[in-house]
Amino acid sequence: MKADIIIKNGRVFSAEKADCIAIGEGKIIKVGTEKDMKDYEDKGATILDAERNSVIPVFIDAHLHASSCTELFKTKLMYGFERHEGEGRQEYIDRMVTEIKAYCDSKPDAPIIRIVGWNPAEFQQDPEGEPTCKDLDKICEDRPLTMRSYDHHYLLVNSKVLERAGITKDTEDPSGGMKRDSDGNPTGLFREMQAINIVFDHLELADFSVEEYKEGLLAFQDQHALPNGIMGIFDAYASKNAMAAYQQLAKAGELKIRVRTAWLADPGKDDSQFDRMIAEKGKYDVGDDFKIETIKFFCDDGLFGFYMNEPFEKEILRVHGLQQDYRGSSQWSDERLKAIAIWRKQTKWNLNSRKSPIVF
Repeated sequence: MKADIIIKNGRVFSAEKADCIAIGEGKIIKVGTEKDMKDYEDKGATILDAERNSVIPVFIDAHLHASSCTELFKTKLMYGFERHEGEGRQEYIDRMVTEIKAYCDSKPDAPIIRIVGWNPAEFQQDPEGEPTCKDLDKICEDRPLTMRSYDHHYLLVNSKVLERAGITKDTEDPSGGMKRDSDGNPTGLFREMQAINIVFDHLELADFSVEEYKEGLLAFQDQHALPNGIMGIFDAYASKNAMAAYQQLAKAGELKIRVRTAWLADPGKDDSQFDRMIAEKGKYDVGDDFKIETIKFFCDDGLFGFYMNEPFEKEILRVHGLQQDYRGSSQWSDERLKAIAIWRKQTKWNLNSRKSPIVF
């Protein structure tokens, strides 16, 4: 095959030393030296002088959340909806309620209202803490309403969600956290994926459908990834529906980028969860286009759950009634993580952890 384009005089990043690339019919057909290009050069080929600049065939994004692009099309975005200087807690919540209610009223036929982008940090120095399901009930009482935080580590829901998901005072506390009031009733706030998944597992509408995810993933691929040379990604956490969407797109030949994603390990479950992962390894893979070969660990929480080397700022600790030496905690013990690291070496799984107190 003759080349349509030849890039010369570059510094090509590949497995071998090279300074030239030959491209034919939209594919890289040879990486090598200028001498190597002689067999591929055609009279009509375009010659590009890289002027000793770096040439990278593709980019691989090692950590992102491509499936979250679905939010751009299917939710009310509240990113940047910040608290004004001097604005009181209730004033800020009322302004937020007014903003969301207008969106809710514009979607009278929507079976669920989804909001993404609110900032829990705006309430970190308020003794009363974050908003509750009662605040969201002012927006919508007859339909489920969910509010995902900008960092996706918090989920706030209205009372209808709690009712439909069967979450009550008697619901066992999940790993991460389900906030309760002084009487032990859920306030509607869930922290970290293990807790958030209680809602997703018991209320199908809380997550996007497979078809909705497919729309979002194709938009990410066609509008963001491919135009910028991204040909491979690691989606650092994808829900069950998002994984199914990836799988279906790959089987249909519509997935043009290589995707890897991860199962989520739950510190509240015993190690039999890993036996299930071993048994199902490869079950959902589609050739080299889509694979699940990583297990993700959240070793700490967000905001006050961060596992710090030093205690938090004294004023923040005072406002929230925390001990002055408080520095967060790990969801996983060092001993358990070390055992998992040994297990990983034996089973060839990849491990991805956030703020691990040990090196896997």
